[in-house]
Amino acid sequence: MRRTKTIPTDDLQGAGSFVTLRTMSRGERRHLGEFADQVSALGDDESPAAQELNAAALRAGDETICACLVNWNWTDAAGEPLPCPPTPSALDQLSDEERQFLFGALYEVSFPTEEEKNA
Repeated sequence: MRRTKTIPTDDLQGAGSFVTLRTMSRGERRHLGEFADQVSALGDDESPAAQELNAAALRAGDETICACLVNWNWTDAAGEPLPCPPTPSALDQLSDEERQFLFGALYEVSFPTEEEKNA
């Protein structure tokens, strides 16, 4: 059974908000790692091919977040609940800060520290 973690998100979405994420599978980690390697190799390349690769990497990240996000109670800018499980189009409604938080939280859940592993 994969590990899950519920993380309060009061600072992002208001009092009582949370996300519950599961760890990424080995395949999900490998898939995202491949995109990360390709995107970092681009450097400052802004060619159409580089833009397509960046877009594909963002889609892969969104798909992984959607697959790993077990539960949440977030809302859009109008205060309407976002779907659970989320969809990539629901993630498009998030701010950059919220999206970055989800990526960071997913990383933390998938790669816990030794202290967290032993807790």
